[in-house]
Amino acid sequence: MIFTDLSKIVNDTIIDKVDHKVLNEVFDFRTTSENLASYFYLSSQSRFTSYDIKLEKVVLWESESARVEIMAPFSARKGGA
Repeated sequence: MIFTDLSKIVNDTIIDKVDHKVLNEVFDFRTTSENLASYFYLSSQSRFTSYDIKLEKVVLWESESARVEIMAPFSARKGGA
C-alpha cells in the first residue's frame, strides 16, 4: 500500500474527525477509549478492502502505560504496555 493512500484513510476516518474537537460534540456515543477504538476500527476497515488489505488491529493509547486494542475478529482488550 502506498503511504499516501494509508495517510488519507487515517486522516479521513480518524484525524479529521477528532483533532482539536470536543469528542462529546462529535459522536453520539459515550467517548470512552473502548468506544472510540471500536468506532475507529469499524469505520476504517472497509476503506482497506479496495486495496485487498484486512485491518487487523487498532490500538488507542490512553497514557504511557494503558491502551485499548480492537482486533480482528472484532474484540476489545484493555491493558498496559
